[in-house]
Amino acid sequence: MITDIEGLLKSYMPNTKNIDLRKNNIGVITEFASSNRRIKELLLSSNKITNIEPGAFRALEGLKLLDLSSNQISYLNESIFGANSSLEYLNLSQNRLTSVNGTFKNTRRIRDLNLSYNRITTITDAFTSLTSLKKLSLKYNLLTHVPDDTFNDNVELLQIDMDANNIQWIGRTTFQRLSTVTDFRVRNNNLISLNGSVRPLLSIKYFDAAFNEIGYLEKGEFERNKFLEFISLMGNNISNVEGAFTGAVSLKGLGLAGNHIERIRRGDFPQDMKATPQVILDLVLVAFLALSAMYLYFERQLKEWLHSRGIFGCLQCLVEDVDPEQLFDVFLSFSSKDAAWVHEQILPKIETMGFSYCTYERNFKGGFLMHDIIREAVACSRRTLLILTK
Repeated sequence: MITDIEGLLKSYMPNTKNIDLRKNNIGVITEFASSNRRIKELLLSSNKITNIEPGAFRALEGLKLLDLSSNQISYLNESIFGANSSLEYLNLSQNRLTSVNGTFKNTRRIRDLNLSYNRITTITDAFTSLTSLKKLSLKYNLLTHVPDDTFNDNVELLQIDMDANNIQWIGRTTFQRLSTVTDFRVRNNNLISLNGSVRPLLSIKYFDAAFNEIGYLEKGEFERNKFLEFISLMGNNISNVEGAFTGAVSLKGLGLAGNHIERIRRGDFPQDMKATPQVILDLVLVAFLALSAMYLYFERQLKEWLHSRGIFGCLQCLVEDVDPEQLFDVFLSFSSKDAAWVHEQILPKIETMGFSYCTYERNFKGGFLMHDIIREAVACSRRTLLILTK
């Protein structure tokens, strides 16, 4: 494996456009020679990079894509890029970054920025001047709040993913200039209120704030979101939704399972809805889990009783034949709050035994209703493993 690329960086490569150095043992990135300014794509993921020296990519004025994911980078000097940078796609996921404030001062053309799986605690001034930014991933970091005006310069944003942080609040005017965002995800955080923050997202179609601590929804919470089609608020502490959805005239799917809601009124929705929304409440999810758990618990007794009466073979739902055409050996169904435990205790053992598996977060994209996802997962797996905790 390659450990030192000093000679390569200083080489004369005037016609080179793509460099792929993934999965090596490179530890340090020094400055590229000015003769390499035509490089457009640089892949450095899955190395052991801990240090990128100031000015490292300054000469690469034509660089469009840079992948630094899966390294050990904890700090990036703002001068690693030149003032004339053309960078559009930057992947810094799975590193050890704690702050990115000022890092992107010279990369104003970035369109796609992946900062997921780091240790970032604040983004107050991180994205200033990124006027071309369209897609931003901040999932699995350590954010606790998103202040007002954080995204004032990012007027072309389309997608924001802040899943799995520690976010407790979002400023009421945080998204006031983001009229083009269509997809906003903030599930598995510690939000106690939406604080009216979603209203300015005039073009939003998909909103996911499941598994937070949200206790209430304001009247007219989505009054300006006329294009909103899917809302997931499952696994919160919501007890009342009176008048919350009156502005969501395009609503098609609404997830409210795992809350404390006793009643939903017709008046909580707009009078002129374009379609009848499909609402997932506790009853659907609880019934599915209860029936699954009962079947798994009494499976042997049920089969013995049916077999003794000669009717077992007629029930295809209980046949243990393995379907060789299924994609996975097992589908694991579990709460997102148990995800860390499952990934630490269960999945490694399944992999060790050579079984293939699928999970919601790994194999299924957002934008679909939970019961549809469960149905698809069960259909493409030979077995279903239902994990229930206290």
